[in-house]
Amino acid sequence: MGQLPWRPTVYGHINGQEMKGKWNVYPEMGAAGLWTTSTDLANFILSLQGILAGKPGILNLSLVKEMITPQIENAGLGVYVSGKGKDLRFMHSGQNIGFLSQFDAYPFLGQGMVIMVNDDTSRGLIDEIERSIADVYKMPGFEPIKKKISPIDPSLYKNFTGVFKTEGQEIEIKLVNNKLFFHNKLEPTLKFELYPEKENTFFVKENGLIFNFTGPQKNFDTLTVTGSNISKFIFKKVPADD
Repeated sequence: MGQLPWRPTVYGHINGQEMKGKWNVYPEMGAAGLWTTSTDLANFILSLQGILAGKPGILNLSLVKEMITPQIENAGLGVYVSGKGKDLRFMHSGQNIGFLSQFDAYPFLGQGMVIMVNDDTSRGLIDEIERSIADVYKMPGFEPIKKKISPIDPSLYKNFTGVFKTEGQEIEIKLVNNKLFFHNKLEPTLKFELYPEKENTFFVKENGLIFNFTGPQKNFDTLTVTGSNISKFIFKKVPADD
């Protein structure tokens, strides 16, 4: 982790192009500087599941239980948490330039999955792989969500466009051919269409994210983004002249 005596022979991709130098070394050695493998993460999941089942492990049982208990919203200790009872799931994602990863695990069902890709625009691919694995192995929390599109006047779409920021994240809502699209500025080539569910609420088909716009006199300066696999994020609109 951090300064390993070896380097994996993998090549990352930025916007579909092979990155120079294969990988970056980051100063944040506990986060972006952490090197791991899918096997390491799978063993981590198995270890936590074993401790919860009564087997000895590197952590004590009370600490593992605290890890998978929501502390602030859906954040546990070092992981995010979704679901309840036997369907409880803990998860985390990873990202740096050229690479993405995701793991999901069920502490009481003995199931889990780890996905790593060497292309930092492939979040949609990870979502598709997750849903496919969950479908085959009947993992809860990935069931199809039925939504009804409630068309609104396209002339109102311009009220929702702009750049929205929250701590560490920035997204942009654009109007293209009378349709709304959004993208995270960290992944500029990955765009998703927003489908209207209510007058000021939209959803994304591919990943189930819900976008709710609020503000005085339809000046929608606040955007709340929620979803089954993420915390609630509140964005503020950036003034056009900033």
